Amino acid sequence: MDASINVLGGVLQPCSTKPMTGF
Repeated sequence: MDASINVLGGVLQPCSTKPMTGF
């Protein structure tokens, strides 16, 4: 589930705790 949260969090908040996405 970390992957899903990472993707959603990155897209909605690129400054999240794990900004893996880079969109």
